[in-house]
Amino acid sequence: MSHRLKLKLNKLLIGLAFLFTGCASLDNAVELNPKIFYKPDIKLEYKDYRFGGWGVLPYDKEHFYEVKIKTVGDIDLIRISTNARLDTDEPDGHIFRSNKEYKYRYFPDYELEVLRNSLITIEAFEAGLPGRHSVGFYMVDYGMRGADRLSAITKCNGRIKSEAGISMCVTMQGLYQQIEFKNEVLLMSNSEKKAHCRLPKVKSKKKWLFKTRNRICEYTFLDLSTGLTHAHVAIGYEDVAVRRYK
Repeated sequence: MSHRLKLKLNKLLIGLAFLFTGCASLDNAVELNPKIFYKPDIKLEYKDYRFGGWGVLPYDKEHFYEVKIKTVGDIDLIRISTNARLDTDEPDGHIFRSNKEYKYRYFPDYELEVLRNSLITIEAFEAGLPGRHSVGFYMVDYGMRGADRLSAITKCNGRIKSEAGISMCVTMQGLYQQIEFKNEVLLMSNSEKKAHCRLPKVKSKKKWLFKTRNRICEYTFLDLSTGLTHAHVAIGYEDVAVRRYK
């Protein structure tokens, strides 16, 4: 192992204790609680689209996604994962270029990622202190290649959207969100097996009203009359990391 790599690893070990925290850059730095799940804040750019911490990337007929990742801290280590891959990199810093940006090319696997509507998790780590780490959650609308084509209307964090097949809601845990369908649907989901992700019983299976749980819950809704499905990811954070910059 090279001397340079050893130094980076030693610094990184110090910073890893503050995953998801984004400690403030102050004279007397206050360490945020590493056990708290903070609001996702990685910014992502794809073509003319801009996302702040989470979102669904639009369909691309070429099935190729080159994205630009922007973080609050320096990117000493970046980790990008799905249900079928884990990519890591330690990008070198550049004198004339910000070390807070990273480009990533994503070629999704059809069987393992497209058909399973894999969640894409991006984590960026800044070595040492202040350790301004960032995280982001994203999905891709794969169009007709994907498994989910059932439309729904979502209400999340005060916004109403019409979603075609895939939707996300990221908000403070304990806040209400709603997802509504044209016909009654059947809830099918692995997350339903987790006690904290279970949804309350509803009078009408067209409209699902529930509170956002802590962390990540994934749901799949099936329209029995058409056989179409809708994938919904609900992410509840506990607090917002407030940062001050140098």
